[in-house]
Amino acid sequence: MNKNTTLTAETSGNQQTTSSSLMRQWQLLQLLPQHGPGATVSELLAALKDEFQVQVGRRTVERDLETLSLVFPLTCNDKSKPFGWYLTHSVQLPQMTLPEALLLHLAEPELASLVPGAVRPLLSPRLAEAARLVRDSAQSKQWQLSEKIAFLPTPQLQQAPVVGAEVLFTVQTALLDDVCLSINYSSPYRLPAEPAAQGISDKTNSRFLLHPLALVQNGMQLYLVAIVDGYSDTRLFAIHRISTAQVTEKPAERPADFHLQQYLHSGALQFVSEPIPFTLCAMVDPALARLLAEAPLGQQMRLEQATTATQAACAQGWLQLTTEVSDSWNLRLWLQSQGSRIEVVSPPWLRQQLQDELLQTLALYQR
Repeated sequence: MNKNTTLTAETSGNQQTTSSSLMRQWQLLQLLPQHGPGATVSELLAALKDEFQVQVGRRTVERDLETLSLVFPLTCNDKSKPFGWYLTHSVQLPQMTLPEALLLHLAEPELASLVPGAVRPLLSPRLAEAARLVRDSAQSKQWQLSEKIAFLPTPQLQQAPVVGAEVLFTVQTALLDDVCLSINYSSPYRLPAEPAAQGISDKTNSRFLLHPLALVQNGMQLYLVAIVDGYSDTRLFAIHRISTAQVTEKPAERPADFHLQQYLHSGALQFVSEPIPFTLCAMVDPALARLLAEAPLGQQMRLEQATTATQAACAQGWLQLTTEVSDSWNLRLWLQSQGSRIEVVSPPWLRQQLQDELLQTLALYQR
């Protein structure tokens, strides 16, 4: 389906699982006639229930039809009530190719560990289609799948946080309908006897009325970018910390100067300490240099022979790394994870901070 098609997750009335709106919208396309006067929303609701066992609200189908009409030749016959919807000509959706299916099939285990549980049903139809294509190809060509492809997952020591399906659907609905969202938000986990951070309430849960701006997946965690009603600053809310959510009728206000891509490029979701890029200069050993040559630390990264000030490292084959970065958790974790394979030369303040942290770590192991 076209990349502009809006995908939402639908939790049916008595069903316990989250149905995929991608599948539902595809089912709606199959139900639409190719001539007027068309099918009414009531008729489509009944057909979804009878033919696909899908029970959704009237507004959900209306929203799906409006979304589909932006992508497909879908027309609303408004000459008489009730309005009818129909396709002006047949629609052929692009089929997944075998290479695409193999790629998705390989990525499925990694997605399972990275994507929150409530989001996974959105991918289920494509993953199922990929698995079917790969399986059918293996049977027709008489080869064993296990002898053709293999997936070695990146070790994930942490599991993705649990996201409530109903909460996610409610957040998506408020975001797409441009209305405010009332949430019950849990504070980050605080250890027993640990004092609350300055300016943070001791309450475990807080109630907020939010003006939703965007949903962003950052690694294993899903965040809502929003503004708290009555304030003007943009904040991040971890979806897994939202215990309850309710759509309101109050229209959401979106600042004219808010642009999602600019917000992301500012480093907001990397929890950047210093949003302005700076030049990182470090010495790296030959093994790390080879890895960085194939997977650079940024597009502007350079690996070159050491300067006069660091010639002592040349005897061991170390190279000088120079690149533009922003100070973030990801950067600190990466630098610390390299251990004795890297020495930060500049900026001086970063070198000093890393030295202090390493001395504290060493002290722990020398007790």
